[in-house]
Amino acid sequence: MRLLAPADVLGAGSNPDHHRDRFKTADLRVPIAKDMTAEDSTLKNYIENCRLEHWVEEARKWAGEKLKQEKKNKALNEEAVQGVTATSMNAH
Repeated sequence: MRLLAPADVLGAGSNPDHHRDRFKTADLRVPIAKDMTAEDSTLKNYIENCRLEHWVEEARKWAGEKLKQEKKNKALNEEAVQGVTATSMNAH
């Protein structure tokens, strides 16, 4: 899985032809494409005025650090369980 930058998804779904496989008739595709164009406008505003690219990158870094921390904690817990199991088996 790859995280896309906000600017990389601008224009996604803004063309009625993008929805041809899911919606067979233009009366469904055209309004959806118009809505996606409006969504693009909002997204572009966040990118340009709210530093969205920066915050997405910060969230990606934080998530990566949390994942590493969780993996480390899991490994430590597994070692602790193995140690308790070995101690328990040696006691009997």
